[in-house]
Amino acid sequence: CPLVHSVHDFRRAAERRLPRMVMDYLEGGALDEITLRANTSDLTALRLQQRVLRDVHELDLRVDVFGSTVRTPLAIAPMGLLSLFRPEADLALARAAKDAGTVFIHSAWSGAALADVAASAPGSVWSQITFWPDERLVERHLERARRARIDVLVVAADVSVSSKRDRDLRNGFTMAGRPSLRSVANAARKPRWVARFLTGPRVAFGDQTVDGRPMTLRQMEQFMEQENAAATWDDLARLRSAWPGRIVVKGIMSPDDARAAI
Repeated sequence: CPLVHSVHDFRRAAERRLPRMVMDYLEGGALDEITLRANTSDLTALRLQQRVLRDVHELDLRVDVFGSTVRTPLAIAPMGLLSLFRPEADLALARAAKDAGTVFIHSAWSGAALADVAASAPGSVWSQITFWPDERLVERHLERARRARIDVLVVAADVSVSSKRDRDLRNGFTMAGRPSLRSVANAARKPRWVARFLTGPRVAFGDQTVDGRPMTLRQMEQFMEQENAAATWDDLARLRSAWPGRIVVKGIMSPDDARAAI
């Protein structure tokens, strides 16, 4: 395995191991990816103010978050289906977050069950939740979070409707599972990934079940149609009344929304 020294090295390593359609799912954005490019450009343009002759023999990045001390002021955002890249990726990332003194946010569309992830990194896992139109799904998720002793819920306020991901559509990489001939041919050139995909744990959704079994990708297509474009701040108010712990609202990009959340 080549040495990895930076994020770019990790990306190159991923390219060597993952089929093109999986790599596109990993790093692709919605539609023409204008926002994705703008985010990358804006972050690249940031410059740190250099100061010299400062005593830096002890560096401390700790910050207080909801009464807990976080040693690294970066959290791992909720990402669905990480098990496509590597089995038990959610568990490994949660443990890595705990080792780094920070937080892993479990996705509502994770391939690993919330209880398993929380048990792998006690005290370092938050849980994402969305306002499904079927309120029973929301109630079940809250019960799962309580049983897993989760202290913080992260509301996915920015996914009222699913994004149209053109890369995935071109690759045939959809919930229906009909990859294009080109995608299949490319995947055949990544035998390690194919072997792991075929012989390893089945890629499914850890907390969503059908007849008592984890929901598969194809079954998830119908489930994902349960978007709730009618979700409003009233739903957040009801969640606030029902949940005794902390709540984070993900996706706020305007001052007005920030004020509404407060």
